[in-house]
Amino acid sequence: MKPWYRQFWPWFVIALPATAVIASVVTLVIALDHADAPVSQDWYRRGQHINDELALDQAALDKHVSALLAVARDGSISLELDAPDSARPAELEIEFHHPVDAARDRQVRLRGDGRGRFEGKIPGVEGQAGVRTPVVLDGRWDVSLQPVAADWRLQARVSLPTEGFRLGAGS
Repeated sequence: MKPWYRQFWPWFVIALPATAVIASVVTLVIALDHADAPVSQDWYRRGQHINDELALDQAALDKHVSALLAVARDGSISLELDAPDSARPAELEIEFHHPVDAARDRQVRLRGDGRGRFEGKIPGVEGQAGVRTPVVLDGRWDVSLQPVAADWRLQARVSLPTEGFRLGAGS
């Protein structure tokens, strides 16, 4: 008769729990390396201001504000604002929020030409040896557009880059 360590079944029985232990260690390493971003520290204050933010959306609807947004691969942004003269500011702020990774969020100030056209560029990221690498926004992003005075706001979920996407109040 063969000793136990030369038979198939003892090793098979030992392999099952050993596989579970190895898989749990690998899962732990992945979880520690790719931890989720923490919840914003000011979540309570932001929750209290939700009605103010909804009022900005309603103001854009009341003023009949919409915009045609184009974002190129090189990070240049062009926007054509369709709004009455009273709702057309000199500068706009556009925010790109990544749905999963807050570290990829970007905010850009767009300068207008007085006729409703606005342009800007997403700044690059400082890399090694001081070289700026362009930021490429691709995939689904939450976009928020508002004037610097913040008296109205347009929001939408957009697939970037895009040749032309219509941002409208309530979209």
